[in-house]
Amino acid sequence: MRVNFKFHSELCVGCGSCVIACINENNIDVDQMMCHRNLSKTESVCEDRIQITYYSSACMHCSDASCMEKCPKSCYSVDTETGIVVLDNTDCIGCRLCAKACPNKAIHFTAEKKAVKCNGCIHRVKENLAPLCVAACPRHAITID
Repeated sequence: MRVNFKFHSELCVGCGSCVIACINENNIDVDQMMCHRNLSKTESVCEDRIQITYYSSACMHCSDASCMEKCPKSCYSVDTETGIVVLDNTDCIGCRLCAKACPNKAIHFTAEKKAVKCNGCIHRVKENLAPLCVAACPRHAITID
């Protein structure tokens, strides 16, 4: 069962439920580090109307994960059952090569200079439950298949 995360911007209303769910699920102290999931918005003018588009982003668990290729300490692996890119930052040296390689800007660092990222709620996925960001979205803007 390969997990593919998808974001549907046309459904997102910027409520932040996905971000709050991620913070709660991962016990993230937002004063100490960034959340694994981030919400941003863009504003544009279209036919004299302001159009706001929201974008919820996190690790997309790429099938060809560039973070894994660039890490000199082999801190990244792919779970064979789910396809989720897993980070074990025990040996992380804080070189940031993984973050520079990530096209989604999904890798952040702790105060101790250790890489952190979304783990895809792998424990939930292995129990046939949706990742919490997916489950929390009232508009189904984040899905997996």
